[in-house]
Amino acid sequence: VKMGTDYNLSPFSAARNVPGTAGTNLNQMTKGCLAATGICFVSHQGEVFPCGYLPISCGSVKTSTLKEAWVYSSVFRNLRDPELLEGKCGVCEFKRICSGCRARAYEEECDFLAEEPNCSYEPKRFLFSVPPKNFSK
Repeated sequence: VKMGTDYNLSPFSAARNVPGTAGTNLNQMTKGCLAATGICFVSHQGEVFPCGYLPISCGSVKTSTLKEAWVYSSVFRNLRDPELLEGKCGVCEFKRICSGCRARAYEEECDFLAEEPNCSYEPKRFLFSVPPKNFSK
């Protein structure tokens, strides 16, 4: 892939541009889920995926450029927007530095924006948004 001067496809530059993390001095390459923010996967047949574990084809380098998939794919754009995360990931105070595993969410719920099924952390906002169970019955 030829890197253009108008847009740098380096995963390091993409990771620095994760929405909501400007000025945090956070190394984005240590972010939980890197799908479409720091990495992507191109199969041996040229299909572009957000990561090697998330089986959602977002284009093909045979018919367009990697840059087009990276910049214009709605799946890639949605993965870069932590405000679209659902369930407890959506209210988690760490969603900008974690995001959960989008591939596991997809495997479990057929929705890559669903909450991370293997996360045991209970976000503070999630705990206060769920009414307590009544055990007196």
